[in-house]
Amino acid sequence: MINPGLITLAKARSGKLHAVIEDNIGESIHFHYRDIRVDMTVDEFIQTANVLLEAASILLGPISDELLAFDSDFLNASSMTLLDLDHIESGEVFLNDIVCHSPKYGWTRLNHSMAYDALTGKNDSYYSSNQALPPFVNNRQRLESVFNYVKGGGVGTIVIDGDSNVILDGQHRASCMLYLYGNRKIPCVRFFYKTKGLKPAKTRRFKRLVVSTLRRMYHIFGR
Repeated sequence: MINPGLITLAKARSGKLHAVIEDNIGESIHFHYRDIRVDMTVDEFIQTANVLLEAASILLGPISDELLAFDSDFLNASSMTLLDLDHIESGEVFLNDIVCHSPKYGWTRLNHSMAYDALTGKNDSYYSSNQALPPFVNNRQRLESVFNYVKGGGVGTIVIDGDSNVILDGQHRASCMLYLYGNRKIPCVRFFYKTKGLKPAKTRRFKRLVVSTLRRMYHIFGR
């Protein structure tokens, strides 16, 4: 049978490590890693995803249940550091104390970030580029969507790196809150890592790449 189409379900890259998962409609699920291809039925893929989730729980230890409750796109983007995570704490942070990073602006406070400057009209060029992560919309669509979400009372989970006040997830939401409500203290969760300033060992990268990618696919098929 000739499959009528191919859909790329997920892909991840870190250095030379490259993984892609494809849905060959009418045929099978293909998992590509470098020159290796694994063919699976949808049922086999879901079973594999479940096994890898169990493996991820063992690798991550006691904090696995807390981590798996976070946004899957955020976990995928930060998967290279998750094995170095020591613990998670709930806390609070003032919006003006949040530190952000971008290739163009470098390190800045939230009230001087690219997203906040776009909201205040200081940086219209921000709207001309697309998001690098799902849902892969342009920045204007993304920021408008988040703005309406926050204006309607949404907050979500703001993730901060330890005591540094560097934001790991939620910069758009935090920028919208600052724009709408001014500097206020908001709830957050803080990720504390075992080692600071050190990149994870290269030998761990493939495990994290596979686990994070297949976790996302499990949620797609499981819905």
